[in-house]
Amino acid sequence: GTVVATASSYMNNHPEGERATEAFWGMLATREDRRGGRIGLYLAALAMVQMWENHGARAFNAGIAQVNDVSVSLCDTLKLASSEWSFLSCIDPELNRADSTAK
Repeated sequence: GTVVATASSYMNNHPEGERATEAFWGMLATREDRRGGRIGLYLAALAMVQMWENHGARAFNAGIAQVNDVSVSLCDTLKLASSEWSFLSCIDPELNRADSTAK
């Protein structure tokens, strides 16, 4: 009855752009007392399958630091390749406030 793990994926490029079918994937977290049961692995794979089937994603990228051994191992298990890419996000603090009325 409580949340024990989470994973996210979203399309992050303009639909008419060169990388239109790439999705961001990640933000995996598993409650400490439930780690080791491969829940994160299952949710990670499920997030990618859902994006592939429902949103046309054909490639995935994530921001994982090489010092994050658990995430690197999970990516290795999923046969994901590492790269030298870096990601930069810009967020408007006014539009992202918890009390924002912007639509």
